[in-house]
Amino acid sequence: MKASLFAVPVALILTACVSTEPATQAPATIDAAPTAKAALTDQHWTTRLPDEKMALRSCILADKNINAILYLEKSDKATTLVVEEKNGAVKNCVVSTNQKAKLLPFEDQLPSHIVRFYPVGKKLGACTKPAALKDADNRLMGTVCQ
Repeated sequence: MKASLFAVPVALILTACVSTEPATQAPATIDAAPTAKAALTDQHWTTRLPDEKMALRSCILADKNINAILYLEKSDKATTLVVEEKNGAVKNCVVSTNQKAKLLPFEDQLPSHIVRFYPVGKKLGACTKPAALKDADNRLMGTVCQ
């Protein structure tokens, strides 16, 4: 008698927990922003960094060797940060809309004079005009070097 009374509430609970809606599938691959591999010509890309803090954090967490951010490009599907590691290697860090970061090889040439962003806590390279970059809450994000 007790077993049958216990089975009914468990069955109701299990039925309530089962969803009949199909799960949405995340894309299996993350494509880089289409123009991130292009000329890297936007010299004011650092002004968009405060809006892309989550992508920046995701990249730094995905690769602890990142020392500087060299460029940022955004598309509908992903944000691409061109990053420089401590050893000088340059990579694309592609962050999809679900904030998952994926490091890909950088296959383009960097311009000779590029603006670099050094996040807080990263070793500052040679810098002629350092400028502090702060977010909307006036918190220091890092240093922009020209």
